[in-house]
Amino acid sequence: MAWGKSPATSAVDDWCAKLKSGDAKFKELHVLPFRPFPEADAIKLCKALETNTTLTSLKLSGKKLTPLALEAMAHMFAVNQGLRTVAVGDKSLGADGLASLVTAGLEKNSSIESIDLSFKGLSDTCGNTLRQLSSAPTALQTLILSRNELGDEAVTLLLEGNTRKRSNPGNVITLQSLDLGQTNLSATIIPLLQDSLTHLSTLILSANPLGVAGGAELGRLLLSSTSEIPCTLKVLELIDCRLGEGANAIIRAVPACVKLQKLYLAANEIPAATCETIKAMISTKTSLEVLSLRANANIKDNGATIIACAMQESAASGTGTQLTSLDVGQCGITLEGAVALLQTPSLEELLLNCNTVGSGRLARASVAAAVNMQHLDLSATQLSQGDTLDFLEALREDKSLLPQLRAFSVGGNDIKDIDAMQEKVQQMKEARPELSITWR
Repeated sequence: MAWGKSPATSAVDDWCAKLKSGDAKFKELHVLPFRPFPEADAIKLCKALETNTTLTSLKLSGKKLTPLALEAMAHMFAVNQGLRTVAVGDKSLGADGLASLVTAGLEKNSSIESIDLSFKGLSDTCGNTLRQLSSAPTALQTLILSRNELGDEAVTLLLEGNTRKRSNPGNVITLQSLDLGQTNLSATIIPLLQDSLTHLSTLILSANPLGVAGGAELGRLLLSSTSEIPCTLKVLELIDCRLGEGANAIIRAVPACVKLQKLYLAANEIPAATCETIKAMISTKTSLEVLSLRANANIKDNGATIIACAMQESAASGTGTQLTSLDVGQCGITLEGAVALLQTPSLEELLLNCNTVGSGRLARASVAAAVNMQHLDLSATQLSQGDTLDFLEALREDKSLLPQLRAFSVGGNDIKDIDAMQEKVQQMKEARPELSITWR
């Protein structure tokens, strides 16, 4: 239920009545950003939630919580046994607000599995509170702390608390997903992540200046994974971390991360030579399915061709990595590199947007091998209207081309004759009703 779609006069009382009655259909409550949320409403809502067990998701992000509202919320968290996912407060929450919620409420809760504390004005003074939260015997599995100026010291204490919790045999539930994106971390924090790599399934470190040294150290930790103490990561996100050549160490370590399925390395100033490292990784059997290299301008056609050839060889032999999703948007790729990538049969998703594919026409032969492609993004690739219409007509006439395609994006290109484009899209709907085309 999105709180804010109905008139404000009776909404609070109506929703509280539903909560108190235990309405089984009322499972989620999201107070929309534009809706006023005064102290009295917050207190009333928390009171109704104290004994409620049906609501599982509470989203109050962007709402300022007064001291009295924080007190009511902390008490509610301490006694509520139904909530699973919570996101509360705004950037005014800060260290004091977090301490109030944790000490009097969250560390005593036994049902909450996911807490979103992104953009809550948290700083390096929150370390002890975060350690208190991460070490408490709760059901917490997902913790989102992105867009807070925590720094290395506070995150060190957070990790210490988590390690302490894991060392207690009585705590069977520990963190599975940790989002530390844009939290002002340096390469110094990387060695302290060693224990986390053996139990987390998702780790997000994006938008932190880890640098080449941080990438190299993280790669070393991942490579040290053994069958006795394996790396448990399934998702590793390192977008905009200034990795540069340090990305090589991470890519080389992928085969050692036997569960890793998704790797995001966008916007890291990766050098052209790294494409050879990617090629070597793809030639090895791994669990990797999704690779994002977006906004690495050094890849260009040569790098795209190297990666494409590696994927094609892997698909042919069946012994290497079978990538199903590749994001190479904004990588300096032209028609040559795009054609090479489109001849990869294992890909189900290929994102080529914000490149200059429109330097020539995409021939039917270019996509004949892409038999598993489900999502193709050619938006903002300087395609002319003629190129776009010809490509759509080829798909309409020959359903053996991209037979699995379900989403095709060509927006942001040079489409001047709107009527002609609308007519062609309508023809496509009739010929391929399963295909969604985004072009505006």
